[in-house]
Amino acid sequence: MNLWFSTLGQRTSKRAGGAHWSIDVEMLYLTGSMGYCILFVHGLSKLCAGLNRCGATTLSVSTVLLLLLFSWKTVKQNEIWLSRESLFRSGVQTLPHNAKVHYNYANFLKDQGRNREAIYHYRTALK
Repeated sequence: MNLWFSTLGQRTSKRAGGAHWSIDVEMLYLTGSMGYCILFVHGLSKLCAGLNRCGATTLSVSTVLLLLLFSWKTVKQNEIWLSRESLFRSGVQTLPHNAKVHYNYANFLKDQGRNREAIYHYRTALK
């Protein structure tokens, strides 16, 4: 199993210093997420072993509800990541006083030919 994780995602890439091994960022996220899931389930089973039946049932139901909530939140967040515009617009709504967010959104709008809106966000970024 350790060999699988150590070789998963490795590939040869050419960089300034020549060829070397690197691990894809996506694989790092995947293996990290898998590790957290394994750790969470192990901890949950230890907690359930120490509780009476009612407490273990309550903990299990709460965990399922929490997982459903996070799943719903992930689906909603994926809708924001569907396009560059929705991503930048969400950034402006979430962080209205962040100059970098306004600058990025303005660049997107300029590329789309929506110059008036772009100018507004450029000015907001400079404030």
